[in-house]
Amino acid sequence: MDVPGVVGAEADAARARVHAVGLGAHLQPEHSTSAAGTVTGQLPPAGSKLRRGSAITLLVSSGPKETPSPRVAVPSVVGLGGSDAAARLSAAGLEPRTRATVSTRPAGAVLSQSPAAGSRVAPHAPVVLVVAKAPPKTTVPDLVGKTRLRALGALRRAHLASRVHLVPSQETQRGTVVAQYPQAGLVVPRGRAVRINVGIAPRRVGSGGGATQATVPDVTSLDDQQAASELENAGFTAQSTDRTVTDQSEDGTVLDQSPAGGTRARTGATVTIVVGRYSG
Repeated sequence: MDVPGVVGAEADAARARVHAVGLGAHLQPEHSTSAAGTVTGQLPPAGSKLRRGSAITLLVSSGPKETPSPRVAVPSVVGLGGSDAAARLSAAGLEPRTRATVSTRPAGAVLSQSPAAGSRVAPHAPVVLVVAKAPPKTTVPDLVGKTRLRALGALRRAHLASRVHLVPSQETQRGTVVAQYPQAGLVVPRGRAVRINVGIAPRRVGSGGGATQATVPDVTSLDDQQAASELENAGFTAQSTDRTVTDQSEDGTVLDQSPAGGTRARTGATVTIVVGRYSG
């Protein structure tokens, strides 16, 4: 019997036509520019003579063969300035994206990149650059003449750290800042430590040869500045330490002190007050 011509037909329809004349069909896929599922060839060709029950091979398009997209090598840009790094990535056919982070490195310098240098990626793929930015600045407050506690508060509000050094000084300067470094007015990065020299009152010797004693005032429940003032007026040096509190009404309030109020202590001694700091 004659083999029917089915080239160009849809595969299922072609197979049905072949079966209708008593022949079998074997489908063999192949890549082709023809629409997927279309018969692009047959073996044997149309018009050939075959016995009933014989099978023919139908070549069926599976669509065009996919070709892998070209890959681009990511250049190394760590250490370059942000604009130079972006230009180099753009020239390589990639898309630079930047993310700034505070760093002591020069502002604009590329600290890291992702993907890493040497990676192979698709054209126009994004490359994330982490770029250095300078820490925020603040101005050093004038601390000389302030009490130790007020000086520490001023530093805290200016987002600066502190290093306290106790130095002998005239009695009128006891408990106050007699020198500071860096000097007031200097613009520095936030978080920098400022050294303050706090005067210590000279010891006064009593008639019995011992140091003069005084009663420590009870400053609990006062605010930190009022507490420091009362302690200094009583002849003591105030030193504070913070304690995190969840009750906003306790923010800035003295929660505890050592030595306790009402006890006797050497004039000029340090009284530590615990001040609540609301955490929010």
